[in-house]
Amino acid sequence: MAQRWVRYNETLKYWERSTDGTNFLPLIEGWQHHCRVYRTTNQTIADVTDTILTFDNEQLDTGLHVTSGNTERITIPESGLYLIGAQVRWASNTGGTFRALRIKNSAAAVLVVTSFVPLNSVTDQVISTLWHFTAADWITVEVAQNSGGNLDVVSVSPFSPIFWAVRLGA
Repeated sequence: MAQRWVRYNETLKYWERSTDGTNFLPLIEGWQHHCRVYRTTNQTIADVTDTILTFDNEQLDTGLHVTSGNTERITIPESGLYLIGAQVRWASNTGGTFRALRIKNSAAAVLVVTSFVPLNSVTDQVISTLWHFTAADWITVEVAQNSGGNLDVVSVSPFSPIFWAVRLGA
């Protein structure tokens, strides 16, 4: 396997990766598979429609996500226990009775979900769980809402929308 390199970006407060090592530190052997991906634009969600979010950029990634083709997925490279999660911000709108955020696996099973009534102008949602995966399984983030019309999941750097996974061990 090729050497991987990382450095901490003090301005944006996250770890960056590189392939050539310029101004980076070598990735310590024994680090587990991990990624944190995000979307750089809003994604419009139709009323009463389950919608899978797509992610066009990576903040961290050791090979679990691609930015072309299947950008909605995090693919599990090695069996084991993972911490997974997602966060979204909905556009300002108090209409309707729910905003839902779910993580599903490749068998379409819901692994974790949160849903609540929008009572104020901005609705942020965060979910996470521990799950034991088999290699080649994959996960997606699904959202739904019933505001009475289209409603955006808003891109707000660095926290919406984001999707992450980290392998904790066997």
